[in-house]
Amino acid sequence: MIIKFAYFLRQFQHYQNIKAFFYTLLENKSGRYGRCAAFFITGTVLLSVLAFIYEIDEQNNELSQFIERAVLLIFATEYLLRLWLVSDSHKIILAEYERSQYLSTKFPLWSALRAVALEKIHYMSTTMAIIDLLAILPSFDTFHFFR
Repeated sequence: MIIKFAYFLRQFQHYQNIKAFFYTLLENKSGRYGRCAAFFITGTVLLSVLAFIYEIDEQNNELSQFIERAVLLIFATEYLLRLWLVSDSHKIILAEYERSQYLSTKFPLWSALRAVALEKIHYMSTTMAIIDLLAILPSFDTFHFFR
C-alpha cells in the first residue's frame, strides 16, 4: 500500500506543482511570492511582539489571545511545510523498493522509512529549524512552563 501511494505521488502532477509552489514561496526570497511571504512572516513576528507587549499591561485580553493563536497557527504551518519540503519521501521509498526489485531481495520497508526519518531529523537539527521550533513550542498550552 505504501508503494502504491508512493507511485501515485510520483505520477500525480498536481502534487508536484503544489510542492513546487510552496518551495518557491518559502525558499525563493528573490521571487515575487517569496518576497511577499518573507514580508508576511516579518509582519507576523512584529505583530506577535506588539501583542506580547500589550499583554503585559492587559492580562487575559481576548485580542492578544487571538493574535497569539493566529501567530502560532502561522508559524506551526510554516514549520510543517518546511518539514514536508525538505525531502521527497516517496522518492526515497521508491528508490529502496526499485533497488530491492532489481536485486531480487525483500523490500526493506523499515530501512526506507528510516531513511525518510533521517532526512527529516537532519532538517530538524538545523539552526533555523531549532529556532522555529523554539518559537512555537512555548505557545502550546502543554508547554506553558517555558514562559
